[in-house]
Amino acid sequence: MKLTTREKLIRTILSSILSSDLSNKEIHSISDYLTRNEDIVLDLREILRDIANKLDIYSCISSKSDNPYSTVSKRIGDIFNIIKRKRISKNKIIDYMNILSPNITISNRYSLQEIIEEYINNTSEDTNMKFINLLETGGKGGDEYLQGIMNRR
Repeated sequence: MKLTTREKLIRTILSSILSSDLSNKEIHSISDYLTRNEDIVLDLREILRDIANKLDIYSCISSKSDNPYSTVSKRIGDIFNIIKRKRISKNKIIDYMNILSPNITISNRYSLQEIIEEYINNTSEDTNMKFINLLETGGKGGDEYLQGIMNRR
């Protein structure tokens, strides 16, 4: 279930392209451009390094904040407390994960601990907080966007 960095990169790029409003012709043009123009790799490398440096600075600032879920292990512990308190089934938890992150494949064959750890480690802090909110509210109240998705299911 653990994805390599390369697999994560490819999955993220493909999901972004597929969820965009690009036409098939535009996607083919991008493919052709990537094949013919090797300078794009250098540009992407520079941009990614710049972003990574900015994220490092941001994480140093946010780890010092009063956010109660600033550490991953505390976040996972709190998630398990919510699950136990609310008696949420493994299938319901996977449903919530699929709602929030439809591009991530979640297999029911792993233990709940493994599923939650992988999900928390492979999603953004914003998605983690939405997941915690969804566990707390059961899809009732809270985020209107998520409520709309829950109502359609």
